[in-house]
Amino acid sequence: PLNLVGLSIEKVIAELSSPNLTRRMLAMNHLVDNVGRAALEPARRALATSGDVNTIVCSLWTLHRLNALDARSLGAAAKHDNHQVRAHTMRVLSEMASWNEEHRRLALAGLADNNAHVQRAAADALARQPSAEQVTPLLRTSQRVPKSDNHLLHTVRMALRNQLQVEGAFAKLQNPPVTENDSRAVADVAVAVASEAAGAFLLRHVERFSEPPETAGKYLRHVAKHLPVDGADRLVQLARSKFAADVNGQLVMFRSVQEGMAQRGASLSQPSRAWGEELASKLLEATNDASEWHNTHTPGMKETKSPWFTQKRSSADGNKNARFLCSLPPGGEHLTGVLRSKAFTVPNQLVFYIAGHDGPPDQPPQGKNIVRLREADSEAVLAEQMPPRNDTAQKAEWDLAAHAGKRAFIEVVDGDTGSGYAWLAIGRFAPAVVTIPKIDPAEIARRQQAGAEIARTLQFKNLQPELVELVASSDPETQAAAARAIAALHSNDDLAALAGLFVEPSLPAATRERMANSFRRPGESQAHRQIVTDVMRTSARRVQVKCAQGLASTIQGSETLLGLVRQRIAPAALLQERSVREKVVASNPSFETQVVDLTRGLAAPNQAAEKLLEQRRKGFDHAKARPTEGAALYTKNCAVCHQLDGQGGLVGPQLDGIGSRGLERLCEDVLDPNRSVDHAFRSTLLILKDGDVISGLLRREEGEIIVLADSTGKEIAVPKQQVAERRETDTSLMPDNFGELLSEQEFSDLMAYLLSKSASAASRAAK
Repeated sequence: PLNLVGLSIEKVIAELSSPNLTRRMLAMNHLVDNVGRAALEPARRALATSGDVNTIVCSLWTLHRLNALDARSLGAAAKHDNHQVRAHTMRVLSEMASWNEEHRRLALAGLADNNAHVQRAAADALARQPSAEQVTPLLRTSQRVPKSDNHLLHTVRMALRNQLQVEGAFAKLQNPPVTENDSRAVADVAVAVASEAAGAFLLRHVERFSEPPETAGKYLRHVAKHLPVDGADRLVQLARSKFAADVNGQLVMFRSVQEGMAQRGASLSQPSRAWGEELASKLLEATNDASEWHNTHTPGMKETKSPWFTQKRSSADGNKNARFLCSLPPGGEHLTGVLRSKAFTVPNQLVFYIAGHDGPPDQPPQGKNIVRLREADSEAVLAEQMPPRNDTAQKAEWDLAAHAGKRAFIEVVDGDTGSGYAWLAIGRFAPAVVTIPKIDPAEIARRQQAGAEIARTLQFKNLQPELVELVASSDPETQAAAARAIAALHSNDDLAALAGLFVEPSLPAATRERMANSFRRPGESQAHRQIVTDVMRTSARRVQVKCAQGLASTIQGSETLLGLVRQRIAPAALLQERSVREKVVASNPSFETQVVDLTRGLAAPNQAAEKLLEQRRKGFDHAKARPTEGAALYTKNCAVCHQLDGQGGLVGPQLDGIGSRGLERLCEDVLDPNRSVDHAFRSTLLILKDGDVISGLLRREEGEIIVLADSTGKEIAVPKQQVAERRETDTSLMPDNFGELLSEQEFSDLMAYLLSKSASAASRAAK
C-alpha cells in the first residue's frame, strides 16, 4: 500500500519516477485529484528539467488533466529525444476537446516521426479531430507503412476514414484527381463511409482503374447502396463493359448491385433487370466441352456436391502439362460422384492415362474407385480400369476390337468418402473420343445454380425451358436449384414434370430435401398438390419435415399440411416438430387448436429424444471410438456453423473447450439442441405481409434489410417493408435430427473428437 496523504508535493513528484506503473498512477492521480493547482509549478519544473522519462510523461499528463499545459511545453515534449515522450504527447493531443492550428501542426509532424509508435498515436489523434486538409498527409503515411505493421496501418486507415466523413473531403480528391495508388488507398476505406460522395468516388475509381472482380464487387455494392437511384444505370453499364467476357466477374458485380439496392430498399432498374436476365441465361448454359461430361449422385451417399475439376498432372512418360479430370478438390477427398461422358463410337483400341487411389496403400483395394466403358443403350460394361494407386498418371490400354463400332460412354466412379487415398483422375484419351473440359464441371454447376437463383428471385419466366432441362439432366445440386426456381415461377406444366421427378428412385434424398422446402403454395395448382403428396408418400422423414416446413411458411400451405395429416397422407408426428408447429401457428394462430387435436395421443417427442439420449450415452465406448473419423464428421456436419480451433463458421456458438462439458451434456447439445438454447442463438421468426414465414438466426440489420442465417449458414436477406411481425422463438437453429443422420458408431466418433478438445474431460469420459 502506498499512502500519499501528508507527503510533500516534492515527494509525490518523486514517485512519478517509480518503475512501478501502479505507484506512478497513484501519485499522478493524487496530484490531480487532491493537490490540485498547488502541483502546477512543481509539475512544470519536473517536465522541463527532469531527465527521467517516466517523470516527464506523468508530469505531461498531470498538467493536461489540470488544464494547465501551455503550448511551449507541449511543443517541447513533441520534439523530445525519447520516442515514448513524443508518443505520449500525441496521446495528450488526442484527448484534447478542441484544437488550434498549432495542435494540428504538431500532430501532422508526429505522423512523419521516425518511430511507428509515435506515428500510430498521431494518426489516432488526427482521427479524433477530422479535417479534409488531413486526407493527403494520411495518404502519404499509408503508402509508407510496412505491410508487417498491421497495427499502424489499421490506425491510419481508421483515421483516413474519419477524414473522409467530413463534408467536402471527397471533393478535394478530384481537382486534380488523385494518383492510382492514392485512389486505391481511398477506395479501400471509402466502403466504410456511408455517403453519396463515397459512392460517387468508388464508381469513378472502378471506371478509371482495374480491380479484381471480388474487390470491384465490394466497391460496386457500396456504390449501389449510396449512389442516387438514377446513378445505378451508369453502374450497370460499367460492370457490363468491364467484365463483358468474364461471366464469373459479371455474377459478382450483379450480386453486388442486387445487395446494394436491396439494402437501400430500392428495386432494380429496368437496365439492371435486363442485365440480370441476360446473365442468368448465360449462366444456365453449359459450355460445349463441359457438356460432354455429366456428374450424377453416388447411390447411398448423403453428400451431393460434385467433386470433379480439371487440373494439370504429371504422367509416367514425362508429360507434365496434360489436363486431367480429377476428384481431388481443394475442399477434401470425401466428396463422391459418378462422371459420365457423352456417347461416342468405340474405336479398336483406346489409350488413356489414369492416376489415383482406391483406399490406403497398406490395405487391399476397396473397389470403390474405377473407370468403366459402358455400352450406350444397355449400359453393359465393356471394359474397366482400377486406379494405379499412384499420384503420377499411368498408361492404360483397352483392346476394344470386339466392340468396335458400338456406341458407348466413359464412366468414372469415385465412391470413396475417405479423407485420404480416395480420389482418381483421367485424361489424355487417344483417339480423342472425349475431351477434357477447359472449365471445371463443378464450376459449370455453380454457374448454373447461380443462374437458377437469379431466375427465381427476379421471376424470369422465359427461362423456364432452360430450368426444366437442368432438372432433367444436371447434377443433384443444380437439379435442386432449378426445381426451386420452377416452383417459385408457378408454371403448372413444369411443376407437373417435377412431380414425376420426385418419384424417381434415382433422385438423391438430399436433392429431394432441398426441393421439398420450395413448395410453399401447393393450393395454387394440382401440380403443387401432387408433388407434396408424392413427397409424403415416398420420401424419408427428414425430407417430409423439410416439405412440411415449406408448407407451413404460408397460411394456404399450413391449411394443406393440416389437410394431408387429416387424410393420413402426411404423418401427424410432423406437427410435433417444433420448427413445423411454430410456423403453422405463426401463419394463423387459429390453427393451434387443429394441431392439438391432430397430435392428441401421440407420444411426446421429448420421450423419444430421452430414449435416444440414454441409448447413445450408454453406448459410448471411448476405447472403440475413433476421434480421427469424428473430426471428419465434425468438418462435414458442424463446421459450417461452428468455429473450433479458429476454423469454421460463426453462425452458432464457438466451441473452443467444448470437451469440458462432459459426455452427457454433449449428447444433449447434439441430439436435443432445443433443450438449452442460449438467448443469443435463438431463432427469429419473420411473418411477412404476404403470409410467408421465414425463420433463422438473426445475423445483422443493414439499412432496410434484415439478414437471417439458416441451418446451413446461408444468409437470407428480407426487406423490412415486407415484414408484418417479428418475434424470437425458443428454438435453436441447429437441426435436431443428428440422431437419424449419424449411426451409433459415427455418433461415438463425433463425441470422442469433441471430448478430445478438453484433456480433463476426455480423461473423465474414458473412465
